[in-house]
Amino acid sequence: MIKELTFPIEEVIQETEDTVTLRLKKTQQFDYFPGQFITIDIRQFKEQETEDTVTLRLKKTQQFDYFPGQFITIDIRQFKELENIERGKKVGPRAYSIGSSPTRDHVDITVKKEDKGRFSVWIVEEKPLKKGDFVTFKGPWGHFIYEENYGDVVLIGAGSGIVPLKTILEYIADKKLKASATLLYSNKTQKDIIYKKELDSINSSNVKIHYTLTQEQWNGRTGRINEQMIKECVGDLQNKRYYLCGPMIFAKEIKEILIKKNVKQELIKVEAWG
Repeated sequence: MIKELTFPIEEVIQETEDTVTLRLKKTQQFDYFPGQFITIDIRQFKEQETEDTVTLRLKKTQQFDYFPGQFITIDIRQFKELENIERGKKVGPRAYSIGSSPTRDHVDITVKKEDKGRFSVWIVEEKPLKKGDFVTFKGPWGHFIYEENYGDVVLIGAGSGIVPLKTILEYIADKKLKASATLLYSNKTQKDIIYKKELDSINSSNVKIHYTLTQEQWNGRTGRINEQMIKECVGDLQNKRYYLCGPMIFAKEIKEILIKKNVKQELIKVEAWG
């Protein structure tokens, strides 16, 4: 089980001009393993999720345990073709949320193309990886997790923020947990909805999924997720855990709504970017 711990800073070490290390003093028990490197092969290059998003489905060829909601990091220097393109440039690991529940026999890594993200453009546009290739990653990492004793949850996401949220839905459905899960998922248009087929195929009476579009009219909900929409989809907001994932502004707005409605901050988990 992941714990939140607080340690005092013992020393600040300047490693390079743009890198520092915080050395923390161990004032309480803290046992851990180094982040493990895992190498597994690609089972299939899944069908295009959307025009700018693809998923690599990796076969579990060795033990890899993680919680729903966690992420891994990929060192892109392992890809020689990309290494040649990036020669002379400073490159670092890329972080990706795991897109499949630990109950499944595969690990999904979903990549959405970002205009300034050279690795994501390479993966999505050129599709250089194929079945049988190997991918090495490090992890799992992160505290954005769901455990079986957490009870009822509300998942609120936008765009590629659906990735870790889907793993929680799959986990609850696969384990046949008594907990209820409600998903509110916002996108600009129908073609931007990631995992639409998989989400619709989740077979569980205690999982409810609500889509909303902000830039297209259709036969479902439209408009940004707001206080009224949350109330309509969730009902009683109390005694639930909330997982928010999406752009920073989106997550900040949703969190403010929940706090305004007296949801305790410790029951709100946020994963955001931008």
